[in-house]
Amino acid sequence: MRLPNIQLDRTNDRVGHSATAYFSDFGLPFHLYDLRHRWAIRTLEYGLDIGLAAKQMGHSREVHERIYHRWINATIHQRAYELILSRDDRPRPPVRQETAKKEEGQDR
Repeated sequence: MRLPNIQLDRTNDRVGHSATAYFSDFGLPFHLYDLRHRWAIRTLEYGLDIGLAAKQMGHSREVHERIYHRWINATIHQRAYELILSRDDRPRPPVRQETAKKEEGQDR
């Protein structure tokens, strides 16, 4: 596939319209802007820092949260929770002394 020859010395809105016109000739079953929305939602699903995702998309953190956080559902929350729990560098809960002593005795 050959990339379109798009003049980048224009506003993002104008570039977006040109790209949409170019890709519409291919009969895509979705709008080009849908890819932008889906990428933003996936950054939430995979735990990318919100500030970084917003900056990459060219808007503020507040705009990012207002537009995309409505898509956070129970599945996304669960995935984020499991991702955090699987990290080796996550904070650990405090261990009570009696529990620690019992566990030491079981190792012997």
